Parts: sequence; C-alpha cells; structure tokens
Amino acid sequence: MFEYVIELVVPSFEDVNTEDVKAEDGNPEDVSTEKLISGNFSTVTLATYNFNPGLEVGESVWISEHWGTWEDEPFNFEAVVTRYRKEIIPCRKSESKPDVFRIVIFLEAVEKDNLARMREIIRRLNSSNK
Repeated sequence: MFEYVIELVVPSFEDVNTEDVKAEDGNPEDVSTEKLISGNFSTVTLATYNFNPGLEVGESVWISEHWGTWEDEPFNFEAVVTRYRKEIIPCRKSESKPDVFRIVIFLEAVEKDNLARMREIIRRLNSSNK
C-alpha cells in the first residue's frame, strides 16, 4: 500500500518569543531557519492521499486550512515543498493490514506572519489531546 502524507513544518519555539530575539544590530532576528535546521519544529498533517499529488521540491502550493475551534480564523497562505522522507511501515504479524510505503512531503510557509498564531493553536490542540 502507498500513502502520501503532506506535513506542514512549524517552528516550535517553546520558550522563545521571536519578537524578543534581537540580532547584533538591534533589529528583530528571524530565528525560524536556524531552529528548523537544528530540529526544533513541529509538523501538522494537512492531507493524506493514496496517489502521488505530484509535488516537487521547490514547488509552491496555496494552503487554505482551519485549525482549532470556530473562534479561530482560518489560515490562507503559500507554502513551498522543502523535502521528502520515505518510510516503510511494516504490519505486525498479528494484524491483517498490508505494509505501508509512505512518502512524507514537507512544506514550509513562505510568509512567516502566521507562525506565532499557528504555534499557539498547535500547542493548544496538543495540550487538549493529552
């Protein structure tokens, strides 16, 4: 069985308010790229398909997504495919399910304006699921 999963990468600054981080020149510093490279991020599954959606690294897509409650405004933003990860998920011998070959497609938002709001909603959703 094949499965294509599209994941949105959202930097997860647990104790960092990016507006408070200053570069040496005193201006706000964009720490998102640094944190993503060091592995400090969360992912949110946007979609799962049983066919190849045909997205290539560097290609941009438009995302219209609603997370949280009806009080939370929907997100509309452009994202870029940054990388792929291939996974094999073998079935357990006790299960009758087939093995899964999964290709995870990672996206990153082009504009970083919504990242703080995304992180807050993800944090709230994760804490309510525990």
